[in-house]
Amino acid sequence: VRDLFVFGCATGLRESDIQNLKKANIKDETIYFNAIKTSTDLEIPLNKYSKAILEKYDYKLPKISQQKLNQYIKEVGELAGLDEDEIVVTFQGGKRYEETVKRYSLLASHVGRRSFVTIMIQKGVPIPVIQSMTGHKDLASFQRYIKIADKDRKKAMAKW
Repeated sequence: VRDLFVFGCATGLRESDIQNLKKANIKDETIYFNAIKTSTDLEIPLNKYSKAILEKYDYKLPKISQQKLNQYIKEVGELAGLDEDEIVVTFQGGKRYEETVKRYSLLASHVGRRSFVTIMIQKGVPIPVIQSMTGHKDLASFQRYIKIADKDRKKAMAKW
């Protein structure tokens, strides 16, 4: 489960695409894939993390249902000590609700895809390049994946 999650963080692939990845999709250290959800052709170069995980499993990643994967990711997060309190705000019928939950309970396979986007932005990769790897066609849907870390805000303000 940890390896599948890290693979998602390293490639930006959706869980459904990771589960359907085959050795034939990888040529010249690049993943060539038609995304299941959008039928978009993707080209994602492997990095040292994604390559190591693929080699570990001889290019046949473990299969697991999304429900079990998400359940186990939460357990891995708890074991990793992600037990800080987080406030989750939701709206229902125009009414605002706040709930305090443990950070690990918010983990799911899609967090890997979001993390990929955030990491790539932090590394200075231009947004159009990242979009070409995630398959996002428009900027509005892509921007929902961007999470700016506190350290990045502080670093930006330090430039003043």
